[in-house]
Amino acid sequence: MDFEGSFIRGSVEAVKNSTRNCHKVGEKSAQSVAKKLVSGKLKLDTKEDKLRLRAELVNLRDQYAAGAQEGAAAIQNLRHRLVAASEGATSSPADTGDRVRFARYAADFLLRRGLHSSAKILIEKQGLQGLVDDRPFLHSSAAVQALVAQDCGQALAWCSENKLRIRKQGLTVELDLHLRLFWNKILEGKAEDAIKFIQTIPTAVLDVDRHAVGSVLLAMAFAKPELHQSRLPDINIEEFPESIKKFFDERISWPSLHANFRRAVVSVHALSDESPLVQALAVGAASTKSPFCGSHTNSSSQLSECPACDPTLLPFTKGLPFAPATQSHLVCPIQGVD
Repeated sequence: MDFEGSFIRGSVEAVKNSTRNCHKVGEKSAQSVAKKLVSGKLKLDTKEDKLRLRAELVNLRDQYAAGAQEGAAAIQNLRHRLVAASEGATSSPADTGDRVRFARYAADFLLRRGLHSSAKILIEKQGLQGLVDDRPFLHSSAAVQALVAQDCGQALAWCSENKLRIRKQGLTVELDLHLRLFWNKILEGKAEDAIKFIQTIPTAVLDVDRHAVGSVLLAMAFAKPELHQSRLPDINIEEFPESIKKFFDERISWPSLHANFRRAVVSVHALSDESPLVQALAVGAASTKSPFCGSHTNSSSQLSECPACDPTLLPFTKGLPFAPATQSHLVCPIQGVD
C-alpha cells in the first residue's frame, strides 16, 4: 500500500499553486498598467508621469520576483521530500530513513487530532521542517475551534480563501455552513430573516447541491415557524421525515460540520483522508487477522500478543478485513487454530 502518495502530492500541488498564483498576479498587474496607459491615467508627458510609470513597473517586477521565489522554495521542498521518500523506501527498520518516516507519520497524526503544540515539538526535535504538511492544519485551526464553539464565521472565511479549489472538487462544506446559519435563524424564530439570508447565498454555492437546499427548506416547512416570532420555536428534528433527519445528521449538525470541515481541509491541500500512521497500523493488523480473531470468549492475557485480538486494539481492528489466504491457511500463533 502506498503511504507516501500525499507526502509527494502535497508538494507537487504547492509547486503548481505557486506557479499559477505568480502568473495570475503578474498578469493582473500587467493588465492594470496597460489599462491605465490606454485610458490616459498614466501619461508620459512630464517627469512625474515617467516616475509614476517606473514605480508601477518596479512593483510589477517585484511581484513576479516574489512569485518566482515562492515557486523556487516549493520546488526545493519537493526535491527534499523526494530524497526523504527514497531514503525511507530503501532503508531497513533500523536506518535513519525509516525512523524519520515514522516521525513524519506521528507528527501528521498529531496535527490531524488538533495537538499542534505536540506536533510542533516533534517536528523541531526530529528536524522535520519541510517534511510535514503542517500549514493546512495550523492555518485552519482557528476555524476548527470556532466550529467546536458553534461559530461558522471563521470556517466561511477559510472557504472564501479556498473557494476555487472547493468548487472544483465539488465539496459541500461551504454550502453546509450557509445552511447551518439559515437553520440557526429558524431556531431563533427569525423565519423572515432566514428567507432573506438564503437569497444572499451565491448561486455558485447553491448549485453544488440543490437537493440539500430543498431539504432544509422542506424542514422549515415542517417546523412551521412564524415570520415574526421572538421566542425559540419548539422544533423536534425526530418528528421530521427520515430523509430530512438523515440530512441534518450527516450534513449540518455541529459534529458533522466539524468532521466535514476537517475532511475539506485535507482534500483541498491534496492530502490523504486518513493519517498514514493509521493506514499503516490498519494494514499491519489486517495482515495477521484471521476469521477467529476477536471471537475468543476467554480473557487470557496471551491474546494480547495477537494485535488483532488485543482488547485495546479490538475496536480498531474489528472492522478490518481478514488476511487473504487463497493458497494457504493462516494459523493463529497463539491458539494454533486455522
